[in-house]
Amino acid sequence: MLLFGSALSVYTGYLIAYCAEATGGACYEDIALKLYGKSGLKFTGVCNILCNVGFLISYAVQLKNLVPYTLSGFFDDLPEAIGDNNTGHTVWLTVFCFMILLPMSLPRNLSALRHGSLVSLCVSIFIVITIFVLSFRETKDPCIYGPG
Repeated sequence: MLLFGSALSVYTGYLIAYCAEATGGACYEDIALKLYGKSGLKFTGVCNILCNVGFLISYAVQLKNLVPYTLSGFFDDLPEAIGDNNTGHTVWLTVFCFMILLPMSLPRNLSALRHGSLVSLCVSIFIVITIFVLSFRETKDPCIYGPG
């Protein structure tokens, strides 16, 4: 499935690049405008917004749950305000929203997107490393598997 997904992703990227070259579009909206007119432009814009909001929500949920859990694995006594509980999750979600997302959304030029991409890459790497480490920390429960 991983190979199929990666092949499909490469093919989709090729199609997007081909359409961008054929239409002279620099972004999805430009391509949609050339191919489908104003209604295609609006539909593509709405799809992009919904996709970005979905990614944003998933990053926020993952960070608010994984950061305190990861820190509790490294430190024995975390303060309740940043621990793996409802208060800690709320604090980490607030920090993520107001210390990372808000400053990234204020600039009005496209060159500021590189900062958002860097943060997104770092969050993705953090999630992959956390899942990788946690998969090796799982142990067999003797109550489930029986003796031996």
